[in-house]
Amino acid sequence: MHRSLLLALSAASPGDTIFLTGGVYHQPLPWLVKADLEIVGIDSEVTLCSHVDSGDVLLYIDLPAGGTLQLTNLTLRAAHQLNHLLVLKRGHLQLSRCRLDCAGLTTGKAVLVVGGGGGRGEGPTEAEAFFKKDSQTVVTGGQL
Repeated sequence: MHRSLLLALSAASPGDTIFLTGGVYHQPLPWLVKADLEIVGIDSEVTLCSHVDSGDVLLYIDLPAGGTLQLTNLTLRAAHQLNHLLVLKRGHLQLSRCRLDCAGLTTGKAVLVVGGGGGRGEGPTEAEAFFKKDSQTVVTGGQL
């Protein structure tokens, strides 16, 4: 049991699942995910949003090769003006029964896949960055 999502993310080991009860989770920006894990909302209203206007991205994902971040039954909200909700540099991102509330985005997309490219400025490849969502994931107030 951790007092905040940020502490849970810091303590997480590859393969862990973080369960969140109902409520709004405000965290400093950006949240950095570097381990293969799953974050699950176990109640009907679980919202992840920015704490203060201190960054351009809500969640930055840079996973080891073949790593997966699965987000399930969560609302991700830009409480302040952000460029993107999620930036996927490397790994696999799977969204299931999520709501991406983009009302606070300035000009960006809900999910930006930039790919790893080995640090050479190359675009994403299937092995480096892969994003998928299920049919119950919705985007409001913006574009995917």
